[in-house]
Amino acid sequence: MDESGVVIFYLSIVALVLTWVTVSLRFYVRLVLKPSFGLDDCLLIVSLILASGHFIVSVYEPKCKIREDLNSLTPDETESNLKCFFASQLLWVTATATIKISFALTLRRFLVIKWQHWCIWSSVSTTLIITIFYFCWLVFGCHPIRYFWQRAKQPFAGSCKPMSTLAAAAYAHASVLLVNDIFLAVLPVFIVKDIQMNRSAKAAVVSILSIGSIPAVATIIRITHVPVATQSENFIVSTAGLAIWSIVEISTSIMAVAATALRPLAEKLVVLKWRAPSSGNATVHSNGMYGDVRLHDLDSSRMTSTDRIVISYQKHSSFD
Repeated sequence: MDESGVVIFYLSIVALVLTWVTVSLRFYVRLVLKPSFGLDDCLLIVSLILASGHFIVSVYEPKCKIREDLNSLTPDETESNLKCFFASQLLWVTATATIKISFALTLRRFLVIKWQHWCIWSSVSTTLIITIFYFCWLVFGCHPIRYFWQRAKQPFAGSCKPMSTLAAAAYAHASVLLVNDIFLAVLPVFIVKDIQMNRSAKAAVVSILSIGSIPAVATIIRITHVPVATQSENFIVSTAGLAIWSIVEISTSIMAVAATALRPLAEKLVVLKWRAPSSGNATVHSNGMYGDVRLHDLDSSRMTSTDRIVISYQKHSSFD
């Protein structure tokens, strides 16, 4: 049994469950608590479906024998595994693009200054361009296309581009996505800098809006596995590390983007907790205090939410 394959198998199952749970919670917020379903949510759905396909391919053992000893596979089994790898990579590339664009459009909800809008559309454009480039490179990396998975049985039936070009394409794709992630992590600072609120409140808002860029850490780690994947003779075995961190990257991206809209749900849970009948010594006084806490400060209708950033921003800013 291949240890890396076992990790990929169970990691895919965990990622599949967690992504569906977090996205479901986001939809509950956007459709029930604060109806504001938009294009970013539609793209999140598309990304979730594509990523789910990527995860399912990894656990579809009748065809993808990911937990077997990859060095002992028969030519037919190797061909089947290469088909799975080919499909999963295309699903991963498109899922990554849609979730990055979804996060960019989520940030766009809070923008009122023209240059910030242009920055968002520039980020979306670069993501689309590098994704189309990398997708086409993966599809047409071998001639004919089917030679990618047939080479185990028919090593002289076609040809593939040198592995050095694969590394260059992978570096280019990862680098552009990484720069975009860093850019979108910094942009919220400019969104809130002119808003009249204390520093702790600004820091909280920036943290919420920047959470979608956290998967950049997984992107950096994934880049370090590119040389191993492109320099080893056994392609399937050498790409195990790359596959693991690809799963981590796309799953954390989806969960992080979904989490940017979950504050109303967290506020509701806090309010329900404080409104529950008390069994301790704390009592509700006529002045609206519960112990040392003023109850109306815990009311979601009175709490400052990221949804009110635009209103506050418009009061203290003007269009350029």
